Amino acid sequence: MRKSLPTWKSTLGIVAVTGAALLATAPPALAQDGGGGPDPTTAPVQERVSAEVLPGVVYLQTDVHTYLRNMADGSIEGPFDLSMQCTGFVVNPNGYIATAGHCVSDLDIQEELATEISTSAARSGYDATTTYDYVMANYKLEGDVGGSPADKKVSVSRASEGPQQTPMQAQIVDSKPNAQGDVALLKVNATNLPTVEVAPPNSTTTGTQVMSIGYPGVVDQVMDPSLQPTFKDGSVSGTQNQNGIPFLQITADMGQGMSGGPTVDQQGQVVGINSMGISERSASFNYVAPSSTLQEMLARNGVQAQPGAFDQAYRAGLADYYQGYYSDAEEQFATVLDIAPDSKVAADYKAKAARAHDQFGDKGMGLLGWGLIGGGVLFVLVVAGIAVGIVVRNKRRRAAVAAPQVSVAQPGFGLPTGYQVPLQQTPATLAQQQYGRQVPQPQYAPQQFQAPAGFGAAPYGQHGAMPAAPASPPVGFPAPAAPAAPAAEVAPAAPVAVATPPAGMAPVAPAAPATPLTEAPSGPGHCPNCGTARATGARFCGGCGVGLA
Repeated sequence: MRKSLPTWKSTLGIVAVTGAALLATAPPALAQDGGGGPDPTTAPVQERVSAEVLPGVVYLQTDVHTYLRNMADGSIEGPFDLSMQCTGFVVNPNGYIATAGHCVSDLDIQEELATEISTSAARSGYDATTTYDYVMANYKLEGDVGGSPADKKVSVSRASEGPQQTPMQAQIVDSKPNAQGDVALLKVNATNLPTVEVAPPNSTTTGTQVMSIGYPGVVDQVMDPSLQPTFKDGSVSGTQNQNGIPFLQITADMGQGMSGGPTVDQQGQVVGINSMGISERSASFNYVAPSSTLQEMLARNGVQAQPGAFDQAYRAGLADYYQGYYSDAEEQFATVLDIAPDSKVAADYKAKAARAHDQFGDKGMGLLGWGLIGGGVLFVLVVAGIAVGIVVRNKRRRAAVAAPQVSVAQPGFGLPTGYQVPLQQTPATLAQQQYGRQVPQPQYAPQQFQAPAGFGAAPYGQHGAMPAAPASPPVGFPAPAAPAAPAAEVAPAAPVAVATPPAGMAPVAPAAPATPLTEAPSGPGHCPNCGTARATGARFCGGCGVGLA
């Protein structure tokens, strides 16, 4: 048989029958004393998780004043006054609190009353099962005024603020009884409350390590009343369904009064709400309503599970504290106290960070140290970048001045084959290479070189050849003499006829005969200057051009 987990302290003497237990050992202290205590940086994960979750955990007490009206004949039983303790946790800093549905649900309260009535009837000789079924089928809860709901008063006390606080009164926003998911949403008039982070739906698998948190009523039987919750380790051992609704089965032991508390993973996120156990079996068969059921209720009521300013500063302080950055942790906890001046947990951790700093000193550089290191690294990177840029620019400039050599020797240019000349670059080209600017390039139309008449050469262009020698001299000009070969090897050139000079051109006076270097033919039929045979009727020597008498 499955039963819910509240602790009932009522005039009826109701004792809820539910499985509950926790780890064999209590959780580690939330922080060690810096004066001779262990180094916080070596703390186990359970300590760190409990430190993060603790401020958002709340103690709930629900006081119920009600009657049972028999809807068949109008008779009334009661009044009944019940007081039960449960656990809850803040999901939104504006005062929204989650807990188990059976901690506030009319249906679950009626089930408890029916259980007590049937138990009393059995002592008088009546059948307990028949009595229980009759009460559930024919009776309804009422308040002092006929037809009004049962009077329920829900008080909320924060676990982190100590026993001297004044409890806050909560309104019931929404609830689902145990048989329909076992989740409820409450609202208190407060802001900037610390929260517990809720895990995304379906983010937990079998084997996930968890910690269940709450206020087991059995503790109050042997210890002084306290707002210090109990933390119990375990793991997820499977998923089961009740009336088609999923529940996570966990191995963490739970007790009466832990109902509604959070079961969190090792990241401090709520994976489920403590719900129920099986009384006839081992206490390790306990169940939690998964975070998906809670998320559905939040969405239906327009509430978002989110952290507040308190959480951001407080969790940053914890992260610094457990990493050994005690000075930074002190600053973060001081920020928390600016937001919530009465926060006992923030004040405690600020003092512990100071003691740890005195004992161990900061393990790391802290925010200032890392800031200086980061600034130095950035400065070095900037300087290195500038240096690299200068080197690259200088290399480009040298490449522009000492460009690769290409062969431009072509026949007719007067350069030996294979001769290398520099590849020229204009200033515009250099500007484009070095600065990326586009400089207009002057446009030059290739000029055509027109050879003189009679030369017969193609126009002289970029790839043209030198003008070819004329086929014959202009009219009236003597042909140039071929170079004389040595007398012993080359015969004198044959005489060339020279045309009559153009009209109006006076004959050129013969130059004074030069003394021949060697013997040359002479006489009226030869040139007196070079000895070339005189052509018939020629007035100028065909060899040297000297006028003939």
